Amino acid sequence: MDTYTFVCLADNQVATAVDVQALAPDAYVAHAWSLLREHASAVSVEVWRDEAVIVVIERDGARMLSSKARPAEHASEA
Repeated sequence: MDTYTFVCLADNQVATAVDVQALAPDAYVAHAWSLLREHASAVSVEVWRDEAVIVVIERDGARMLSSKARPAEHASEA
């Protein structure tokens, strides 16, 4: 299990919610999508591991931001 910090961002990049979860490496993307469903004001969710953003999940798709994320974790995101 890894610890992830999820930051829900509004259109103006203001954090509308922050959630910290210990999850299996293959579970953080699904959790980010559930936060987008739960928080209507959020247009994206930044997923942090350690001190780096590893991915930003947007309502219209996902984009990778860091090479710190393990490639096998993102096979289902493409």
